[in-house]
This record gives sequence, structure tokens and C-alpha cells, in this order.
Amino acid sequence: MSAEGHSRLFLCAAIPRMRLTGVLAGTTGRDTGAIEIGQRVCWAACLGEFEQVEICNLTRGSRAICHVRFGAEGELRVTPSAGALMQPGDHVRIRAFGWLPAKAVAGHTAIEVTVDEQNSLVEFRRMTPRLLTLDPGTFTPPPAIDVIVDLARPQPAEAVD
Repeated sequence: MSAEGHSRLFLCAAIPRMRLTGVLAGTTGRDTGAIEIGQRVCWAACLGEFEQVEICNLTRGSRAICHVRFGAEGELRVTPSAGALMQPGDHVRIRAFGWLPAKAVAGHTAIEVTVDEQNSLVEFRRMTPRLLTLDPGTFTPPPAIDVIVDLARPQPAEAVD
């Protein structure tokens, strides 16, 4: 059977390290299993509201599957059901995956978003997966292609006399 008809699971977006700022109290049934992420970070990662993400708690070693809700800038909060083993101050990794038809893999780009300690957007990187269509023992693999968008705040210009 040809692999061309199969779908493959690929990384779509990753935020390798964010600091959890809170656990949402008094949430309604529609908000259970949610994570609130700042809108600018969601924009950079191309995360849509209600999209499923995986949260890995790097501090405690736990993991949860949640859906995204847009939150305030700099905030990263989870609902009690998602954050049962998470506390404010914990560092987490957030990843979104998606199924791609085999024919679409060559045109896919994954996004990695970097934030600072206040969860403010610093940069995002669009990465294209490399496919080894030829034996790497015989042919050199193609170079990795990363497009980096640096959003760090510019330094103030020095006064000119």
C-alpha cells in the first residue's frame, strides 16, 4: 500500500517554555480543560481559540490536554481540571499537532515561539521539515530552513549631539 494516501501527525506549533501565572477559579462547565494564553503569543503560534494543545509541566513532570482560550498578555492560566498538578510559577511547554496528508508535508511549516520570563513574545521561528528522499549515506541532506521573526523591543536610540 502506498504511503501517499496516509496522513501523518506533525508538530504545528511549540512554545518550549512559558511560566504559569495562575489557575482559574470559579470556571463554568464550558471552560473546563482550558488554558488561557495571551493573544499575541497565540497569534505568533497560529493557535486558534478552542484548538487542542498538549501542556507538559517541566517543573512537576505532569501533562494535560486542553483547549486554547485567549487571555490577557503575559498571562498563562489553566482551569482546575487541566491544572490539577500545576501551580503558578511552574514552567510548561505547549505544543499543538495536526494531521497532514503525505502530499502536504513538503509545504508544511512548524512554528516555535519564544517568550521571556514575563511571557512576552520575543520571537517566532517558522521551520520547514526536511524529508530524506535519498539515502543520507550517499547524498548530503538538504540544509534546515528556519525563518526567524525577532520581535524583541528595539533599544532606544542614543542621543546625538
